[in-house]
Amino acid sequence: MKRPFFLYAVFTLFIVGRTNAQLDVGSDGSDGAFVFVPDGGTGNTMTIDLSQAASLCDCDADTQIDDPCRWDCPSPVTGRGVYDPQQWAIVYKWSNVDVPGGKTVRFTNHPSKAPVVWLVQQDVTIASGALVSLLGPAVPQNGATAEPGPGGFRGGRDTLGQNAQGSGGFGPGGGDYTFFSYPIDVYGSEGSYGTAGGGNPVAPTYGNSAIVPLLGGSGGADRNNIAGGSAGGGAILIAAGSNVVVNGTIDASSTWGGTNGSGGAIRIIGEAVTGTGVLRALSGFGPNGAGRIRIEAFTNSLSGSNPAASFAEPTIPPTIWPPPTGPTVRVNAIDYTDLQGQPQTVTIPADFDPRAALDYPFADIAFETDEDITFHIEATNMPLDWIVKVRVVPKAGNTFSVTAGPLSGTVALSTTTAATSFPGGFSAVQVRAAAP
Repeated sequence: MKRPFFLYAVFTLFIVGRTNAQLDVGSDGSDGAFVFVPDGGTGNTMTIDLSQAASLCDCDADTQIDDPCRWDCPSPVTGRGVYDPQQWAIVYKWSNVDVPGGKTVRFTNHPSKAPVVWLVQQDVTIASGALVSLLGPAVPQNGATAEPGPGGFRGGRDTLGQNAQGSGGFGPGGGDYTFFSYPIDVYGSEGSYGTAGGGNPVAPTYGNSAIVPLLGGSGGADRNNIAGGSAGGGAILIAAGSNVVVNGTIDASSTWGGTNGSGGAIRIIGEAVTGTGVLRALSGFGPNGAGRIRIEAFTNSLSGSNPAASFAEPTIPPTIWPPPTGPTVRVNAIDYTDLQGQPQTVTIPADFDPRAALDYPFADIAFETDEDITFHIEATNMPLDWIVKVRVVPKAGNTFSVTAGPLSGTVALSTTTAATSFPGGFSAVQVRAAAP
């Protein structure tokens, strides 16, 4: 092997020191200043309806609000934010944020269940006694699935009485569900994220300490008819051009109930991050299935986080989104044979925006077949030895995974396929790739 050759030069440096210029976090301030508006005009709780985020913007500056929103398009309605389906995020571009003491800010999900991103030109203050909550609602009964916090994934539906079946947890670390007989032979594992959840089999962990991309927690599976699985905690990124002061609480934990979902994610970027408050991203109950917390600042004195936060100085400019050179994997087509014996293909465009609804008639893709189907899978910027798996979570019944064939092509663009049979009814499908 040839050794690298280095050319050395001698030079001097005169460094004055880093200035206090604000970080450019990409906020144009088009959502204005954050204003706490209590529900019903009174009280201490403000609920932000993420479904009100704009999906059409004026991105080309022609004064017509007719462009699909990107995160960097101005918000067409102040305070409503925008939904960027390519980044899978609800993005608010505030001038500054001040959550008053003793007040609670909650969120209801966008149909996509995308996470929350606050890009703030100036300072962010979460006052003492204030709570910013990324928790989902309580675990529902009677066959429903638990709703996650924004950016998280649903819990498994509960078993509906004798010989009925529940479901597995949803998300990349969702708990698996296995039904043998009611009531004692129903097995379900907890959701995993930054750490593994409990149960057997153990759900895989996912993500990275930088929390890029921004993802919430995964759901727990139903087990032994104990109220189904709880959903994963939500995910929020708060990126400030100046300082972030947290004297209250930001909570992205999973709600308790049944089999635990995993905690979600909190990522904070600022010149300085300080305060006496708490960041929390835990599972519903117990030590397993913790989420992820990340602080990026030049000065940090906020140490009240559970699980423990990872720390780094922000890049210049700060990294908000995954780089375009990062690995991706997606299903780009599905082959099946219809009930008349004719071969059919469903092509899935690159800008497909799935919602994973589990109720008629809201399926992302619907067809009729009683034979195996084949997923065509496309990967970019991915080593060819990575293993691709397709995970299937039926609305009712056992979860299962299928390992795709080896990737073929180049690191820049490769393909593979995976074939499997499907139960009737609704199923959520997720494709994942990982190093061997």
